[in-house]
Amino acid sequence: MSSSSDAVETADSSPVEKEPIATAEANGPIMPRFWRNFAFAFFAIFALLVASGMANPLLSSPDEPAQLINGSGVIRGQAGEVAIDIPLYIAETPSGTCFVASPDQNASCQQLSDPADDTIVEAGTPYSTYNPLYYVITAWPQLIWNGEFALHAMRIMSSLAVALLLAAAFALARVSTRSAWLPIATLSTLSPMTVFLGGAYNPSSFEIATATLAWVAFTAAFQAYRSGRSLAAQRLATTLAVVGMGLLIPTRLLSPVWALLILLLSIFLTRISLREFWGFVTRRFNLVAIGIIAISTVYSLWWAVSHPAVSTTGAGTFEDGVDQTIRGALIDFGTFAWPSAFGSLGWLDTLVSWGGYVFTAMWISLITVALVRNRSFRRRYVLLAVIVLTILVPAGFEGFFWNGDGWQGRYTLPFAVGIPLLAGYVLSRAKETDPGWRRALGARWIPFAWGAINLLAFWISYHRYAIGMNKSWNPIYFKWEPEVLGGVFWIVVEVIATVALVVWALRAYDKKGPLEESVDRESVAN
Repeated sequence: MSSSSDAVETADSSPVEKEPIATAEANGPIMPRFWRNFAFAFFAIFALLVASGMANPLLSSPDEPAQLINGSGVIRGQAGEVAIDIPLYIAETPSGTCFVASPDQNASCQQLSDPADDTIVEAGTPYSTYNPLYYVITAWPQLIWNGEFALHAMRIMSSLAVALLLAAAFALARVSTRSAWLPIATLSTLSPMTVFLGGAYNPSSFEIATATLAWVAFTAAFQAYRSGRSLAAQRLATTLAVVGMGLLIPTRLLSPVWALLILLLSIFLTRISLREFWGFVTRRFNLVAIGIIAISTVYSLWWAVSHPAVSTTGAGTFEDGVDQTIRGALIDFGTFAWPSAFGSLGWLDTLVSWGGYVFTAMWISLITVALVRNRSFRRRYVLLAVIVLTILVPAGFEGFFWNGDGWQGRYTLPFAVGIPLLAGYVLSRAKETDPGWRRALGARWIPFAWGAINLLAFWISYHRYAIGMNKSWNPIYFKWEPEVLGGVFWIVVEVIATVALVVWALRAYDKKGPLEESVDRESVAN
């Protein structure tokens, strides 16, 4: 009975826009294709993140000791408490950061507490007001193991969660279109900073991954509904949108803002009308999805109100806030926030300058081609809006609420990844008139550039901790190497995973024609 009602529901609520040529289902049933792409992307991304985490010492990511302490408190039922009772070896992790702010100091100086000492001590963390969701998912290994093994296990659990989310986004990008633009744009979101944080213990990587999935899934869900794709395709995209949004909203203080902007810009970009949107949200399956997102939102707001962040004291006056916002947008963004979003690894003391340059070039290339080839003024406005908001929202938040040491670029990445993703979506819908070889050449350089920069960033970070930033590049002089399996093993894993993802992106060019996809009729008409 339910299947027949679903069929009627699909027929009754089919959108007005129909795709004039074959959709992605022409390549086979969507679910088997999704799971094949998901499995491939997951193993490659998980290997990439774990290799990064193992090739860099414990406590080498920003604020990692405090995050580990907070996770230890949360998993022991002390979420939100300033003073928590945790094992001594975790409480003393801040003493193991001898290399912080000293780029020439290698990691051989690190000394961690004896894991055999299971004394419970009182400790504090400035992140006690963070929502416990991330820590509940990732901190449980320390209840089973202790010492460095437990800390590595917590890192691996974080990498596992991030890899699952990113793999879902990669797979959906691949099966929701036959165009190569969207898969390649999705790959370009995996910056050296995201990989580095994904291998460490830090909720920023989880926030970036959930936002990436939300961006891809919401645009795919709205477009699948408008285009009248199969019920399986619509439900797949909607389910992943709920997963991405439901996990994103409670992750960090600013996450609900990013979530709202992602939803609004996805609605505007897919050109879904009010009538179509109402038909979308009133379907029985989607009502459940909306309920889950609503619960996540209420929970996030409750936590934020009942556990206010102590670091958000704000500007003294409205004028001060405006002045600081303008300064942040015009000066701080270009000199610190944006470069640090891609190439400032470690505790922002390991600079990979080329990472920022190349990723900026990738994203500018995608957004420029999308603006030129797309004929819809509305979509052009949305693409420009995501760029402007990427600059203004962090500047405004820092100007009016933040009293820290400067807005770090990683805080913006959950929203900024929308720049290449929306550009990739628009290009996957645009009518192609260039010869096939020219179309392929226009985007094929991006996977190769991504692979080269990812390997360069991995090696620079490994070298920095093995001997020091400005020391010899000859491995025989290295003073530190990973205790688990050694540095050579993880270098090989990183290379294999990187090559696998490059090949995955390049295989988006199939024999039926690169970048050919069901054309958005309104895009051509306008």
